Amino acid sequence: MSNDKKISDFTGLVAVVTGGSSGIGRGIAEALIAEGATVIVTGSNETTLTAVAAEIGATPIVADVRDAAAVQALADRVEKDFGKVDILVNNAGLGALAPFDDLSIEDFHWVFDVNFWGVLHGLKSFVPLLKHNPTGGYIVNVSSLAGFLAAPGGTAYAASKAAMNALTEALAAELADSPIGFSILLPAPVRTAIDENSRKRPGFNKNSPNSGDFVPPLTRLEPDEVAAMVIHAMRTGEKFIVTHPETWPVVDARHAELRGAHERSLRS
Repeated sequence: MSNDKKISDFTGLVAVVTGGSSGIGRGIAEALIAEGATVIVTGSNETTLTAVAAEIGATPIVADVRDAAAVQALADRVEKDFGKVDILVNNAGLGALAPFDDLSIEDFHWVFDVNFWGVLHGLKSFVPLLKHNPTGGYIVNVSSLAGFLAAPGGTAYAASKAAMNALTEALAAELADSPIGFSILLPAPVRTAIDENSRKRPGFNKNSPNSGDFVPPLTRLEPDEVAAMVIHAMRTGEKFIVTHPETWPVVDARHAELRGAHERSLRS
């Protein structure tokens, strides 16, 4: 399934990438710059963000996606300084893969504050700008395959990504007649700082397992490989961006179970 909206030429487009100082976010930012776009990267660590932006040729703007006012200020500044926004990449995210019993209520809030609320804040602040862009725009929300295929260790992480997926699909349906395109990136293992970030959760202690212990044994892709997939998806209007097609049998088994439940309900 694809969008009607596609991007054939990125030259001169203005893109905002949240969480753009590392991992997938940095990879996407670099790829957009290579395609000729002007890129604004955001993050909450000013020192790191400034250094990375200088390395890749992006504009750094410090913004904590958990703070709705900060994200609105980001949108206002981008509109003022650049005159428009063409692409929004909601990439900022946290991974806290751990057993349910090991996750505190604070851990769940910590994950959802970034993975769900951070995306919602971005959409609320930037969708109005994209709507008023004469040439339309494009939104890429960086989710996870875990959002469609929950597994042990994913009660907080997978739930936050599932909520993001539903938010994205519902909004895309509402804006189906608008010139705004949507893609959902569904990565499986990618070389990022997921373990390092997980250690920052409120309930982490020395006895907590590593998030990496819950990552499926698949090839860990590099961020630039994933970024190339994102660029391709925006060119073709691909709704779902899958990084590991070898996971389909497991995903299909879940869909088959759901289909079976529908069929049994029809017969009852």
